Amino acid sequence: QMIIPDGEDEEESITRYLDKRILVTPSIALENTMYEFAAMAQETIQALDNAVGAARNRDKKLVKKALENEKNINAYEKAIVKYLVEISQQKVSAKDQQTIDELFSTANDIERIGDHAENIADFAKSIIEREIFLDEDTVKELDGIYELIKRGFALSIDALSTGDQEKVQQAIQIERDIDKLKIEENIIISFFFSIITGVVYGNIKE
Repeated sequence: QMIIPDGEDEEESITRYLDKRILVTPSIALENTMYEFAAMAQETIQALDNAVGAARNRDKKLVKKALENEKNINAYEKAIVKYLVEISQQKVSAKDQQTIDELFSTANDIERIGDHAENIADFAKSIIEREIFLDEDTVKELDGIYELIKRGFALSIDALSTGDQEKVQQAIQIERDIDKLKIEENIIISFFFSIITGVVYGNIKE
């Protein structure tokens, strides 16, 4: 469990690269911010892994881990947004300001995915407590959908970090593939599908 030193906010303790001393060089500060976005994205993937795993395996420990992940995601989001505000108050180029504006939106989108992971964890807790069991076909379909979505999310974050247009197109193609999926009349699968696909591709544009 993370221990926060006295006088240090949670969002400040979780980050490593948001150094106020380099704010005078906005381009470098923005590069450092991308490292924190990568860490936030990894935390988000872990949250989804733990939440979905909790539901498919009826695992209370994974529920707890997913909820802890979600708290860390919130801390990342607050720290990143605060730092972006501080960067924008410096003398920045038009290009850097455009990047800052896009990153504000991206931080919010990733944080919302964390909220969805929390919803899935709460759902997992509910089915465990109510002794509801997912049948084999449901678990198999859920795994297939989730792996596709997770791959798309990873590509999206990679594209954001590198500016690689090929990865952007790959993520868009995965989104199209997901849209083509024929979701069966299964309330469990429909629930997960609607939650997990909700905002994963919100920042990918053709």
